[in-house]
Amino acid sequence: MTAKSKASKHPDDIATKRAGRAAAAGWESGQQAVVSTASRAASTASVAWSAVRHRKAISVGTAVGVAGLAGGAFALGRQSARGRGGPLTRLTGGRI
Repeated sequence: MTAKSKASKHPDDIATKRAGRAAAAGWESGQQAVVSTASRAASTASVAWSAVRHRKAISVGTAVGVAGLAGGAFALGRQSARGRGGPLTRLTGGRI
C-alpha cells in the first residue's frame, strides 16, 4: 500500500468509529429513557395498588370527614338562626 492509500482510508476509519460511538451513545440514552419510564410506571402502579388495598379505610375516613363537616355546618347554622329571647321563651319553644 502506498502512503496515499493509507491516508485515504484513515478518514473513513475515523468516520466509522465516530458513527459507532454515536450509535452506542444513542443506544445508551434510549436505554436510560426506557428504564426511567419503567421506574416511573412502577412507582405509579405501587401507589395505585396501595390505594386499592386500603380503599375501605380511605372511604371510612372520607365519610367521617364529610359527616363532621356537615354536622359542624348544621350546628353553626342553628346558632345563627336562633332568635333572641329570654329563658321563658326558650323553655316554651317561642310560644310565649
